[in-house]
Amino acid sequence: MARAALLPVFALASLVSLSAPAYAEAPAFSDAGPIASDTGYTLVQWSAPGAVTLDLAHRPDFSDARTLYSGANSAYFLSGLADGTYYLKLRDEAGTASATLELDVAHQSLTRALWLAGLGALVFLAIVATILRGARDE
Repeated sequence: MARAALLPVFALASLVSLSAPAYAEAPAFSDAGPIASDTGYTLVQWSAPGAVTLDLAHRPDFSDARTLYSGANSAYFLSGLADGTYYLKLRDEAGTASATLELDVAHQSLTRALWLAGLGALVFLAIVATILRGARDE
């Protein structure tokens, strides 16, 4: 008889436990930042229990934010970024936001790129000259 009286209590307890929201941890970036890039691209990785939305902004208050990605992946490759400071934030489906990740992009100088291209051209010409000289000697 005592078991029959406890049955509704167990049924009610299981119903309450099923309807109570489970604690979900907030999405978080793998790198605490700030991240620096001299190429204009980077891979951003994170951990989250479910789908997230990745937002990018030029202002730290995210007033100019745009959504880059929504889904269940745990990484996103950013490319084609101009010089400047960018701010990234993750949001899960419940609206819980991650800490802001700062990304600083400062491309290498044009002078350095031209010097390296010139040096590469000299090495190429030296190799071609060596090959042609060796072919004439045979």
